Amino acid sequence: MALDPSERKRAARKRGLDWPTTTEARDRLRDRIFQAMRHGEDVVIDAPTALGKTYTVATEPWLNHSDVTDDSPVVHFSETREARDGAAASSRDATGVTAATLKGRKERCPVARGDHDPADLEDPDIFGRAYEYLIRQFADDAGKKGGEFYTPREVVQLLVECVDPEPGHRVYDPCCGSGGMLIYSAQHIRDEGGDTDDVSLYGQEKNLNTWAIGQMNVLLHEMQDAKIEKGDTITEPKLVTEHGELEVFDRVVANPPWNQKKWSKEWVQENEPYNRFPYGLSPSNRGDWTWIQLMLASLSETGKAGIVMDNGILFRSRSEKKIRKPILEADLIEAVIALPGNLFYNTSSPGCILIMNKDKPEERERKIQFIYAEEQTLRESGVQVYEELSNQNQLTQECVEYLAETHFTGREEAHHSRLVDIEEIKENDWNLNVPRYVDTTEPEEPIDVREKLRELDKLAEERRKTDEELQQYMKGLEYQ
Repeated sequence: MALDPSERKRAARKRGLDWPTTTEARDRLRDRIFQAMRHGEDVVIDAPTALGKTYTVATEPWLNHSDVTDDSPVVHFSETREARDGAAASSRDATGVTAATLKGRKERCPVARGDHDPADLEDPDIFGRAYEYLIRQFADDAGKKGGEFYTPREVVQLLVECVDPEPGHRVYDPCCGSGGMLIYSAQHIRDEGGDTDDVSLYGQEKNLNTWAIGQMNVLLHEMQDAKIEKGDTITEPKLVTEHGELEVFDRVVANPPWNQKKWSKEWVQENEPYNRFPYGLSPSNRGDWTWIQLMLASLSETGKAGIVMDNGILFRSRSEKKIRKPILEADLIEAVIALPGNLFYNTSSPGCILIMNKDKPEERERKIQFIYAEEQTLRESGVQVYEELSNQNQLTQECVEYLAETHFTGREEAHHSRLVDIEEIKENDWNLNVPRYVDTTEPEEPIDVREKLRELDKLAEERRKTDEELQQYMKGLEYQ
């Protein structure tokens, strides 16, 4: 059962961009999926051309909820080798219903006979979660290129928990990739007792194929108010008002390109229309502080941002220090969280999370919170920070919750977290490297002086005996 009945989208389909974006199209897609499930049909979803594959949602009917057993039929995603350019091939026709099932992962989705709404499901977000699972598999398979469109979910969760979006907020990601940070922002509001319809999600993405992945992701997660634009956020920001002013948001969340080369510095110098870079321009071969300033410019007067960055932004000197210094003097940085290495797909280097806040609480004014989480286990609390997987490290859920709590409560803990006055940072020449402010040195093993003296006495006695034996041997040699 093909998902492209619309003639007006054929051109987009040939480019792998057949994702409905309006509420009407979203509802139509949802209805088709559930109709297919009730009749035991398969649904073909053409993935963007960047993925090079077409995936099929293979479905089978359910008798009723009470009949669900471990042997019951399931909804699963399996690769369809021969579906190309809109051909309505099913997984049975191409590879068999169980062929190439992604690492055996199956998502259960019971649907009773008759007319049913997604709300009738045990998990109404089943398709969104399944698609998110696919994206993670694509990132695993793509290796370093996977980092271009996917940030590990645990890092996303930590960042969103720290900026804490609320109902009624407008949330923005200027380099949104597959849309994971926007989606989790809405889920965070839902988990806190709100409604996902009470948040407005905005994003922009330069890569056309990645943009398509993000569109499908928000669609399948039923994010009704998500708006993701195509284009380069630096040279072509799309989210502007009808009066030609830059739109501002309550929360900004992002993992921009690290150490970006060729970030259009010359264009900015000659054409920048929104005064987004008042603290200076980044070096032409490193666009990190360009992205940070761009996000600050997109924050409302009470806004807060969470940004995943390379550690180098914390301590590099020259032109980057010239940007860092006035931002610190303006008291715009609330926290720096040092992350362990090998968390991300495109680099094994450790990263950090910057928490920016234009409206710090009074007790945090003129202070910055430094949180060190590079060690596998926190020394004082014993919290496990990450676990080692086959290819990379992964933050534990315990760690995510503990770090978010540390940020919110301002908890100070030896070898882990500390609140530091701006004056101390000034004395350190505006360097934000976390180990400068949090003691990360390995503890020295305590020395028992009395025990060591007893060992010395024992060694001295052994030496005396050895000397006596040697003298006896010498006398014997002289006698002969």
